[in-house]
Amino acid sequence: RGGAESVFDECFPSHDESLVIDDTVSMAIQVNGKLRGTIDVAKNIDKDALLIAAKLQDNVALHMKDKEIIKEIVVPERLVNFVIK
Repeated sequence: RGGAESVFDECFPSHDESLVIDDTVSMAIQVNGKLRGTIDVAKNIDKDALLIAAKLQDNVALHMKDKEIIKEIVVPERLVNFVIK
């Protein structure tokens, strides 16, 4: 019924591997090791742009207000951690 050919005679569909790979990544933002937010950024974002975007998150900015940044730790495609005092 319906088709002239048997479904068993058809080829298996192929896929394009490049379409499966995401070009964005969700990164955790921590202040003194405590999770304060997440951010979705491009995988190929440079470190400086990533740090600026992380600092602009509302909850992160709230916890860093009037504090001195001692260290900025970036684990690529995973997290950003700000050590403050």
